[in-house]
Amino acid sequence: MVYGNFDSEDVKEDRVCKPIGIYGTLKYSGELLVKAYSDVFDLPYTIIRPSALYGERCVSRRVGQIFIENAIQGNDIVINGDGNDQLDFTYIKDLVDGIERCCSNENAINQIFNITWIFNFYML
Repeated sequence: MVYGNFDSEDVKEDRVCKPIGIYGTLKYSGELLVKAYSDVFDLPYTIIRPSALYGERCVSRRVGQIFIENAIQGNDIVINGDGNDQLDFTYIKDLVDGIERCCSNENAINQIFNITWIFNFYML
């Protein structure tokens, strides 16, 4: 959400952020506050940018969760659009593993990490 519209498949952490909407702007503003506190008070930080979470105990009811619930229940998985849209998801265990790695690696200090996986609808 902090990047805004994508113009390529690869989105690296050093990409210029151009958030769209209140949600993306608030997320990016939070990151800027963290960096400002780091500059003023010499506090280390690590920023992690996960995408739509799915997995055990997920209650977000986002599209990924709906797909999983429908698949488990044997219901149809409905895809709107022409099938060329992409969404990025993050399995909760992958996020936890990424956070653990960042917390245990000194090279992660004052860095930003995207933790996500691109899901192509046409793969269904």
